[in-house]
Formats: sequence, C-alpha cells, structure tokens
Amino acid sequence: MNSWDSHPEQHYDLSNGLLLSKTVHKKFHTIYGNEKNTRAQFEQFVQTYYENQECEWNFIAKNNCPQEDHQPNLQLENIVERQKTIKQKAFDNFLELVNERNHKFVSGIYEHIHFEICIYCKKHDCSHHTTFYNYKCSKIGLPCCGKER
Repeated sequence: MNSWDSHPEQHYDLSNGLLLSKTVHKKFHTIYGNEKNTRAQFEQFVQTYYENQECEWNFIAKNNCPQEDHQPNLQLENIVERQKTIKQKAFDNFLELVNERNHKFVSGIYEHIHFEICIYCKKHDCSHHTTFYNYKCSKIGLPCCGKER
C-alpha cells in the first residue's frame, strides 16, 4: 500500500489499497496526518489499535496467507468500471472532447480542472499548453484553431 499523495500513478490500482471503514480511515489520518503516509505507519497503527480484533489483515498475518488469496472472486473488468471515480469519468469526457476537436492529448494529470496540460493540434501541427478548464471553456479548444476561424 503506497500513499495517495506520493504515488499518483497508483491512484486507481486496485492492488494498492485496503478496504477500511470511514471510522478507521479517519482515525489513522488523525494520528499520522494526511500526507506522505507509509506502509510502516499503517502496520504500526494496526498493531497498536487493532491487533486483537477480527479483521482481514489479522487473519492473513496469523495464517501466513498471501493477501491475494482473500480477494473477492469477481471479474476484474467489472470491478474497474465500478471503481471509476468522478475524476476518471470527467477525464474520459475530456478526452472525447479533445478527439471531437481533432486534437490529441499529449500530457498532464487530471487532479482538478486547473492542472496544466499539453494538447497537440493535428490540423495545424503544433502543441499548446493550457489547463483543462481553459480548454473545455474555449469553443474551439486551441489558439491556432481560433486564428483560423
């Protein structure tokens, strides 16, 4: 389990996480803070507060089982689709808009609408840096297309 803020490439990796109740999750962050959390912190947290309770991580540790033995038996495609967040859906819609405008998404991470991105215009063979917000609000998308219009 790698922390959310330190490993953005693993945000939606289903194997990088553990299901916790809101109460346990909030308690962990109250004790260890909200940034740069480590696996060692989580293991210490479990040992300190939940060692004698019946929960999956204790069952795995007590029975020397690999964690993957206790994953639910569901189709991965269905799980991934259900786990899509609002951000992912917004990013998918954004990519559709880019394609409709005959542009190509080059780079950027969709954390929120003011993050910087790079978009390539296929028609004018040039790239532009902008934000998700500015690109979506523009009627044509990129300055090169606006000049032509």
